[in-house]
Amino acid sequence: MIEINNGKSYFLEVENSDINFAIAILSYFLDKSLNQLISFIEGKEKEKNKLGIKDIKYIKKDNEFQLENSFEKINYEPIRFLFFLVILSKISLKEGNTYISINDIEQKEFEFSIEDSEKQKSVFAKNILNALASKNENNSYYYLFESKEKILSFIDLINKKRLVFENISNLANLKNIYCEKEFLQPPIFIFEQREKFYFRRFYLYEILIAKNISERLEISKLEEITGNAKVEKQKNNIDNNINKIDYINAFLEIFSGQFDKLQIDAVKNALLNNFVLISGGPGTGKTFVLSLIVLAHLYIYKMDPSQIIAVAPTGKAAKRVKEILKDKIVYFNNIIKSKGEKFLGDKKFFGNKINENSFDIDAITIHRFLKSSEYSLSFIHNKKNPIQHKLIIVDEASMIDIPLMAKMLDAIPAESKIILSGDANQLSSVEAGRVFADLKEYLAYNRYLQNFIEFKKSYRYEKDSFVENARDLLNDILNEKDSEKIDSKISNFIEFLDKNNRLIETKKFEFKIINDFFKLDEINFNCENIYNLLDQLHEINKSFKLLSPLRMTSSGTYSINKLFAKLLKEKGNLQRGDTQGFVPIIITRNNYQLNLFNGDIGFLIDEDDQTFAYFVDKFDEGDLKKDQKYPKYPISALSDWEPAYCLTVHKSQGSEFDVVALIIPAEVEKYSFITLELIYTAITRARKDFLIFGSKESLSCVLKNRTKRATGLFEKLVNFSNNS
Repeated sequence: MIEINNGKSYFLEVENSDINFAIAILSYFLDKSLNQLISFIEGKEKEKNKLGIKDIKYIKKDNEFQLENSFEKINYEPIRFLFFLVILSKISLKEGNTYISINDIEQKEFEFSIEDSEKQKSVFAKNILNALASKNENNSYYYLFESKEKILSFIDLINKKRLVFENISNLANLKNIYCEKEFLQPPIFIFEQREKFYFRRFYLYEILIAKNISERLEISKLEEITGNAKVEKQKNNIDNNINKIDYINAFLEIFSGQFDKLQIDAVKNALLNNFVLISGGPGTGKTFVLSLIVLAHLYIYKMDPSQIIAVAPTGKAAKRVKEILKDKIVYFNNIIKSKGEKFLGDKKFFGNKINENSFDIDAITIHRFLKSSEYSLSFIHNKKNPIQHKLIIVDEASMIDIPLMAKMLDAIPAESKIILSGDANQLSSVEAGRVFADLKEYLAYNRYLQNFIEFKKSYRYEKDSFVENARDLLNDILNEKDSEKIDSKISNFIEFLDKNNRLIETKKFEFKIINDFFKLDEINFNCENIYNLLDQLHEINKSFKLLSPLRMTSSGTYSINKLFAKLLKEKGNLQRGDTQGFVPIIITRNNYQLNLFNGDIGFLIDEDDQTFAYFVDKFDEGDLKKDQKYPKYPISALSDWEPAYCLTVHKSQGSEFDVVALIIPAEVEKYSFITLELIYTAITRARKDFLIFGSKESLSCVLKNRTKRATGLFEKLVNFSNNS
């Protein structure tokens, strides 16, 4: 949520796009072109007042509008309020919130600056700001929000001119609000119960998700009560008296000893319900369980493999889930072939053999799944044109923001099965919302035990290893609800890191990393086979990764990547042509023409006076030309990429590395988004070891800072449940 401290200015860095958006809203509200708007704001325009006062002229004097040849003032403050509320709402949205509470802004001062590079971009923005905002002794702009009563009066005045704030007071009628065309209609804000300011689109997204999930849960509840969901019987192979539970129990008995009880319950829930959420940390067996769920649907429900699909927010995550599903499904099927007869007895409902070639379940990004366009925010698949798959596995679901989740659910028919898999303790989506965490909390709170499972036991780390013990200490902090006990648990974690030499002062961190982790001396950069070189580079990249929570500061990825490119070049013997020998890159935006996706990792290699990017992790054979082992593209064909010696923590989600190093910047208290969840996400990228560069004080500050996102999804889910 937006936090503005009493007695202090809440300082924000505003982008030019935020100001331009607020100007566009004023232009819409006042029904003026940009030139007319500036004339109006600067008091130069001499025409009818547009705020509801009758045919009078006005001039600007002492920062307020006055009647011409009169001392009577025209109310100018509602315009300022609307302008700054829009800017603050935009910033709040970027911080992950879907709404701003009136209680969080009343009588609070909002102070902001614009970067020098932004100041010259728009004369309009500069003129509007100078007219609407005040300046303090630091030459920063500021705006003081009025009391709650005054804000409410501004809203009423604004709505008399044009409906900008739609008040929704009766939450019991939410089910009747949403329809597709409403996304494109005014008003700009939904003012829920005269307390919460939402941009209309995000309010409707929350309603869409809550309504969709509630309807799916109602279907599950009805099936549980009536037993209507019957498994299709295999002709001539199944005793008519055997029901679905018998099938499932017989199937799961084959894998006794392979799974713990919670994992077996998750498989059973997924077979019996159309909506299931599986939450758990790294190594708890989520994808392991998903593999058995897929195989069970192939056998028990006789689904065709083309009816099953796995989707993920990034290409990297989709690739990973595809590989694991294929490997584990084959593994489980071999168990069926060796043990099936013993447990199934006369039930022999595996009468039709499954072609093992069918185990290659498709896995793609959500954007490709919904068939997006680079030139539109909408998708080809929606409620009117739904997808046709019967089982949809959604991996890394905690990374999905509220607009994408709403559009995905809208495109999946109620009769199709959805399984959301993710880690609720990880960082929430980069964009607004905390959908996965809200859904998990709602399902747990209302005890939808048939629709929700949380795995807590990790099988990834060696027993009593450093990483396992550190993860357990961090989980103690995450799960502690008593604020008085938090400090001692934070101290325990920091002391554990310090004792094991995993907390290192930031100074000269680059030399430790260059010497201890980038073991480039072991690589033969002059080997004749380019693919041998790429395999070596790929192994180095998988073995170690440096992470930062920031992008643009001295501790951010931009500066660190620049530094390491320079240091590695100076180290010598790393040249291949004109390109430094070890140059990992990351794609930062989906490119559907090249089949490259946000998060894909490649390496730059010089060949025949040209620089190419090779992508070792790409798995789509359609990308390969003859005699190619890995797809390659001229660097000139790639528009959105950056070096990847150091990644942001967000970009690392869905990846694993043998060793991870996290940089915590000085003055970390300035960055509200560097939180306990960010530390958890970074550390759980490590398979074998991790270290943190930073001070004890900075780390303690971060561990006390929990992610706070203001969203209304949980409340809407409860409301839909109470009124169903």
